[in-house]
Amino acid sequence: MIVRHLDATDLGKTITLPTLSAPGRCRKGTLTNIIPNHGSDTSTLIIGDHQHIVPNGATVYVDQAVAVNGL
Repeated sequence: MIVRHLDATDLGKTITLPTLSAPGRCRKGTLTNIIPNHGSDTSTLIIGDHQHIVPNGATVYVDQAVAVNGL
């Protein structure tokens, strides 16, 4: 999913953010906040307890799995 398309429905989902600073490594965790940075065409994503400033055109991977109880 493109960062600019993230919204409140994605909060609480597990996302994977490919990082440019460490090729081949990703940051994966629960998305807890999305803060648009209007002046720079970036967004600050809070994943777990870490902040990541990401271009709005970047791709992140959203885990669409749904927990099922009682099986």
